[in-house]
Amino acid sequence: MWGSRSSLTKDEAQALAGSLTDWWALAGVDVAAGDAPADWLRRAAAPPTPLIAASPPAAVIAPSLAAYCAWLAGPDQPEAGWPGPRLAAATESDAAILVVGDVPDLADLDAGAPLAGAPGDLLAAALAAAALGTPVRTALALARPPGGMLDAALLPALGARLRGYVERARPRRLLLLGDRTSRAWSAASGGGTLDGLQRFKHDGHTVAVGAIAHPRDMIRQPYLKAEAWRLLRHMMD
Repeated sequence: MWGSRSSLTKDEAQALAGSLTDWWALAGVDVAAGDAPADWLRRAAAPPTPLIAASPPAAVIAPSLAAYCAWLAGPDQPEAGWPGPRLAAATESDAAILVVGDVPDLADLDAGAPLAGAPGDLLAAALAAAALGTPVRTALALARPPGGMLDAALLPALGARLRGYVERARPRRLLLLGDRTSRAWSAASGGGTLDGLQRFKHDGHTVAVGAIAHPRDMIRQPYLKAEAWRLLRHMMD
């Protein structure tokens, strides 16, 4: 009637039946009973909340850099739940300049130290040219997070952790590498967006603080070197 077929061909009927049974098989209807009940109308589970480091225990609050570094290596840190090795925090104090990256690169993990490979070589050359000496190097996160990118929800806690480290290490200068490192520090120090040099004061000690692009980004985008050089020259004073 009306020039249309009133029934499906045998092949079309088999294809339709196959598509229906395939879907129901995924739903578990092809078996009499499943191993466990399934709520097909449930809401999707919320993503897990990133582990944020707890406040340091009372023994660590004492002004001891060694004790603080031991706490950073402990099980209460976000890095404890990440795959791969964890770098040790530098234990040198009173450095002429402390340099803090964001996360270790793969070359850093291989070397067992932050800022290794080409980014570290570029940084060392820039600091030498600015007469700022050999830096003590560490990182905001001491292991590489899944995907290589820090979760923004972790930045305030990691910044507070870094501030505690700087208060005990007491460097003369602090150089922050990369946007996330700078944001984490600003959230913890109350200094706002870093633009040029700032002064961080704690317990009678003053630290000159500045932020530049990470050397890995300078390698990919050489124009970033000019702004970094301007800040390093200010740090010479």
